[in-house]
Amino acid sequence: MPLPMKWGGKREGAGAKPTGRFGRDRRGRPRAGVSHAVRPRHNARIPLHVTVRTIPGAPSLRGFAVAAEIGKILKRRAARTLPTRIVHFSVQRDHLHMLVEATDRQALGRGMQGLLSIVARKVNSTTGNRGTLWQDRYHARALRTPTEVRRGIIYVLRNSAKHIGSTTVDPMSSSAWFNGFAEHGPLRTDAAPVAPATTWLLSTGWQRAGGPIRASEAPDP
Repeated sequence: MPLPMKWGGKREGAGAKPTGRFGRDRRGRPRAGVSHAVRPRHNARIPLHVTVRTIPGAPSLRGFAVAAEIGKILKRRAARTLPTRIVHFSVQRDHLHMLVEATDRQALGRGMQGLLSIVARKVNSTTGNRGTLWQDRYHARALRTPTEVRRGIIYVLRNSAKHIGSTTVDPMSSSAWFNGFAEHGPLRTDAAPVAPATTWLLSTGWQRAGGPIRASEAPDP
């Protein structure tokens, strides 16, 4: 459970009202970053399942042009050595799923702030949208066991099966670069839009919970 956050003075409701972890810009608009709900302590050896949602009425993230721009942003990020690494992702209509490694809680917050701010600007410029894109908070859940990590990979890479019923490789995810499917190896060999896993759980440990992921496996409804 996340620790409750206090804003303002001792009296309940006193002081400034919450505007999100990253406050407002010079014009008083909410910043594109989002605050996080992660356990107070973070272990760098434990990967995280991060979900972030757009506000109601925002443009679809699964439009081809938008998803392509998100992929370019992630590819540029993957080419750098950063304390927060996106290892797997999928783009859905109104949310993003990511499996993330971070050196500490502060690195996670800064990494998400930077990434989501850049994505918001690019989505807005691509679609002509204006204003806030993301909801005020993102959710980060620690995956502490091989079973949790394996289920997390299935949930992220096969997430389209929940929404559109497809169990094929989702082109709006990092599935094509994944080397953990039972039936085939990576379908693409060009530079991946994700960083290689460095934690044992996310690199090889998850296979102890059931081996490579089979085509018949999909997230729970």
